[in-house]
Amino acid sequence: MINEPINDQIRTMVLRKYEKLLASCERSLRSIENNEIRMAIGDLDFVKDNLEEIQYILRDVVNQHEYIKDKNKM
Repeated sequence: MINEPINDQIRTMVLRKYEKLLASCERSLRSIENNEIRMAIGDLDFVKDNLEEIQYILRDVVNQHEYIKDKNKM
């Protein structure tokens, strides 16, 4: 798709975001179990933010790939 060093960096960045996302999901679940609703909401906001960041990163990778593919067709 893109050159390997950059691809590995992007993959590592996305995986770290997923780790943060899953940790926040777990914290939110524990907060709900402990009736700490405000804490759960905060953790869920963090989950949402990380999901959006992952989507932006992956969309950028796809767009770059399509741009390069289209450029090579010319």
